[in-house]
Amino acid sequence: ETCDRAFAIDVFHYLIDRSKKKQDKLSSEKYNQWMQINIKNYQEKHYAIAESGLLKILDYEPENTFVKCLLGKIYYLNGKRNLAIAIYREILIKNPQNHLALNNLGILLVNQRSYEAGIKELQKAYNIAQLNYIASNLNYSYKLANIPDKNNYANINLAGKIPIEAIIYDEK
Repeated sequence: ETCDRAFAIDVFHYLIDRSKKKQDKLSSEKYNQWMQINIKNYQEKHYAIAESGLLKILDYEPENTFVKCLLGKIYYLNGKRNLAIAIYREILIKNPQNHLALNNLGILLVNQRSYEAGIKELQKAYNIAQLNYIASNLNYSYKLANIPDKNNYANINLAGKIPIEAIIYDEK
């Protein structure tokens, strides 16, 4: 299996290099293919492989915020928290309304015990997009920080499915 994975990685890099010479932008078909591979590697916790693949996509599409958000999450999961924070801040410089980057940055800051700064980012995210998972993250952050939840995020209807992909708290 390791040999097959190594071979697949080599083929993947060969195709990227070959494709790069032929075009400056990925076709939507190739982009979808590459994203499926990288998301699968991410889901299977092959973070280094997914990181490498996402960086290759960014060679072609340097402004792709979805790829950058996923890369930030992978940096976080690999213990590269400063890189994760940097990539979320880069996204927010260009798009301060990106609620996913605000959410993930807020969570990273809270996990680093910068509670007030993290909660501030999470509140910005919630003000932009009133999503259940952001409310849940705010509620949890207030509890971690031992700060009263004045907005009562705990009572927001969380009956809808919370997209686990958006929540990146440590599992402790």
